Amino acid sequence: LFLFLICVVARQASAQYDNRKNSIWAFGSGLGLDFNSGNPVPISTAQNTGGGGNSTEANASVCDDQGNLLFYSNGSRVWDKNHNLMPGSTNSLHGLGTSFDYYTRSSTQGALIVPIPGDSRRYYLFSITDQAVENPLYHAKLYYSVINMDANNKLGDVETGKKWIYMDSSVTEKMVAVRGSCNNIWLIVHSIDSNLFKAYEITRLGISTQPVISSVGIVGYTPLQTLYGRIVNFYYTVGQMAASPDGERLAATYSGGFAAVYHFDNRTGKVSNEIILSKTSSYYGCAFSGDSKKVYIANNLQTLQYNLNANSPQNIVSSQYTVSRNGQTQLRLAPNGKIYFKSARQGFIGAINNPDLAGAACNVDSAALALSRIPGILAWPTEVTTIVTKPAETVTHHDTVSCIKPEQTLIAPTRRSTYLWDDGSQNSIRTISKPGTYWVQSMQDCELRIDSFIVHQTGDLQFALGNDTVLCSFQAITLNAPIPDADYLWQNGYTGSSIQVTEPGKYWLQITKANCKASDTILIRYADIKQQLGKDEQFCEDDIIDITLHARSDEYSRVLWSNGAETNSIHVENSGLYYVTVQDGSCVESDTINIKRILCSCKLMFPTAFSPNGDGNNEIFRPFFQAGCPITSYALRIYNRYGQMVFQSVDPLLGWNGTIKGLPAEIGTYMFEAYYSSLYKKEQHAVKGDLTLIR
Repeated sequence: LFLFLICVVARQASAQYDNRKNSIWAFGSGLGLDFNSGNPVPISTAQNTGGGGNSTEANASVCDDQGNLLFYSNGSRVWDKNHNLMPGSTNSLHGLGTSFDYYTRSSTQGALIVPIPGDSRRYYLFSITDQAVENPLYHAKLYYSVINMDANNKLGDVETGKKWIYMDSSVTEKMVAVRGSCNNIWLIVHSIDSNLFKAYEITRLGISTQPVISSVGIVGYTPLQTLYGRIVNFYYTVGQMAASPDGERLAATYSGGFAAVYHFDNRTGKVSNEIILSKTSSYYGCAFSGDSKKVYIANNLQTLQYNLNANSPQNIVSSQYTVSRNGQTQLRLAPNGKIYFKSARQGFIGAINNPDLAGAACNVDSAALALSRIPGILAWPTEVTTIVTKPAETVTHHDTVSCIKPEQTLIAPTRRSTYLWDDGSQNSIRTISKPGTYWVQSMQDCELRIDSFIVHQTGDLQFALGNDTVLCSFQAITLNAPIPDADYLWQNGYTGSSIQVTEPGKYWLQITKANCKASDTILIRYADIKQQLGKDEQFCEDDIIDITLHARSDEYSRVLWSNGAETNSIHVENSGLYYVTVQDGSCVESDTINIKRILCSCKLMFPTAFSPNGDGNNEIFRPFFQAGCPITSYALRIYNRYGQMVFQSVDPLLGWNGTIKGLPAEIGTYMFEAYYSSLYKKEQHAVKGDLTLIR
């Protein structure tokens, strides 16, 4: 069993802008500001020297928890605390050479540093290329690299295999990180072609591959056709995005000519409730006050303040106050609680000294700091956001021991937000092909769960009881365990190697061998489809036939009648031979019924004379009737002219041959009487008449 020790420091994170990781700002023209003493002190950096030029919008820098500079970047290259390029970025992160720094240099927030949750020595560096990149393979795309501070003699370097990894495309130049609600951070970007925000969750398990997408606010299009023959949408592209220190709001400025604030749910990553602050100009910079109750937006002429504590969106917009005049600038809340911007006064940086206060009380100083040189567009480094650390419940579950198959799927607990396996994969399932010990961490809210799987190599325990089976007429079947010298357990608790099945049901067998288990299940059904259409039936010739024949079948059966019908029953109105065949699996049952019409009554016809002279014609006196005529209770009696009975018979086929006691009877007239009834209709008939005997 693996033992995992997880140390969690519990503290309520303070406002993000004043954490020590933001103590030193490195930005364009080789400039920097050091806030460790409270007020900013200008310093020199290597930012954008060499092949990178002297001006950039993409800036990011980070310090340790004591405020000591660790590294900084323009999105394409990375410098260490000694202002030397890290070895892994000497030829740029994208590998195209130092002269290609412009891939990110003109991207407003083209560089962003995020500490990796749970790892104090590694950082994500996110890079966004701008739309002006000539190579269509690189414009407006999001990448990330990993910086490991234990590399390069503790000066840090780009981690092998974690350099310039593609994440997304068609994103604007705006990018911000927002602390989450539980040991996580959200990376937020905006789509070029629509009003979509995309929020990527960052946890100790890595970066989510699927962002949370929010469609918020107005939709616009500003075409520009001057970028290497491409038609691009500049409506959303240029501008800055900022997060409020309390993590509940976003602000953004857009080159399409408006600025807005939004609600941000740091539990779900959803952006909502857009409030348009202004649509009168193409605003560039934005920042929140330290108490998150004021927001500031700036174009290349002025900075405006809005009071977010107003009671309605209309009141927020109406609270607009012109703070200062300034140059083209981003805004940034500094660790000392002031917001800095490029002043309209040449060579100076301006400051909003009390940004929490409304109106003139915010106290603007247009000459707060003199700098020897200031970029044409002043772009501050993006803010480093740290996590809100909460105690995480760690649940370690018992090992799952299994036996290796050619390929075996390991399944992590369901309904978890993120997964991390020991090989770095982030899916909820994993396919393995060799024995070993495997583990997966999964997160949900603040619970970290750890599951381990121990997979042994042992004898091949793969077996099958067979396909689900249909048995006919309740025959018996024997199920056998195909692996010898093992322990067996059947569903009924029996531990022998085979069982005889005489009833339908679900049967399973678990085999244990060398501490490994394997099991299989088989479903046994009995096809009770013995057909019984009934006895053959007879109907009189003038009766109506009205019969329904039913087949015995179940949901798995196929029924076929002699008339081609495939229904469970048929209606019969005519005589004939009917049969049905029902098949269920390998079981086939049939039956036949004969429905016929018969004569139910007969009328006997008696001749008036006969000639028993031995010529073979008309030798016998008897009735004429239709073959098959159902006659019962038949009686024939013949009398001479004296009334004496000379012949009698109860068989209609046995007639008088013209003799009396063996001697030929006299020629002449005789009288007969016959009585008979029909088998089915029970009709009584009496016939009397004279007959003439001639020779």
